[in-house]
Amino acid sequence: MSTTALDPLAGVIVASLDNRICCVACTESWDIVIVVRDPGEGFALKDVRNPLAAENLHSTHGRGIYLINQLMDEVSFERKGAEICMRKTVAASAPGVSGAV
Repeated sequence: MSTTALDPLAGVIVASLDNRICCVACTESWDIVIVVRDPGEGFALKDVRNPLAAENLHSTHGRGIYLINQLMDEVSFERKGAEICMRKTVAASAPGVSGAV
């Protein structure tokens, strides 16, 4: 079962999947912040293989961390890799952006 809650005054979205994976998204000034946490043991970032290396090009997995790092402005891992915090800055002068987020 999946649950989602939205507090429009705080600009926070909290989602939980089977009470295991938690995702929180909110805005801070011109930034979008997303935190995803799971109950697993996490992982060692140093053990994540480079998906662009020749031996990994045909792998069917292993691109998520790479894509996150390419798309987000800031990425940090907490709780031994079981929690990831991602931040993306939306330029105030971007087309279609007006006022505070």
